[in-house]
Amino acid sequence: MLQGAAKKMGKSADQLSLRFLFANYDGVYVILDFDMDTPQEEVKYALLENWPDDVEKPSDVRRMRLLCMGKELENSSTKTLRHAKIPAYSTHPTPVNVSVLPKHMATPAQDDADTETGAKAQGCCVVM
Repeated sequence: MLQGAAKKMGKSADQLSLRFLFANYDGVYVILDFDMDTPQEEVKYALLENWPDDVEKPSDVRRMRLLCMGKELENSSTKTLRHAKIPAYSTHPTPVNVSVLPKHMATPAQDDADTETGAKAQGCCVVM
C-alpha cells in the first residue's frame, strides 16, 4: 500500500475511521473504517492486511502495539472498539500510533497466560 493510502468502507454513525501512524516513518499512514462492534484483535489483522510497503511488516499481530489517546488496543477477540472508548471525530480520522516489537525481542505471551500451565502471569512493579 502506498504512503497515505486509504481504504474506505463507507461511513455511518456506528463506524469509526482510524488513521494509523507508524513510528519513525513520517508521512506514512493507513486509514481504515471499522464498525464500533469490531473486536480489537480484528483491527490488528485488518491493519496487517493493509500494511504499507515502506514499513517492515511484523510476523504476528502480537508484535504490534496500537495506541490511541493513551489507550492500547488489546489482542482480544471479545473486547470491541466500543469497549476501548476511542473517540470518533466527524472532521478527521482518529489517530492511532503503531509500533512494532523488534525481531530480537521475544513475542509477548497471548493473554498473559503461561502456555504450558495455563496460569496467568503475575508481576509487580515498584517506582521509587
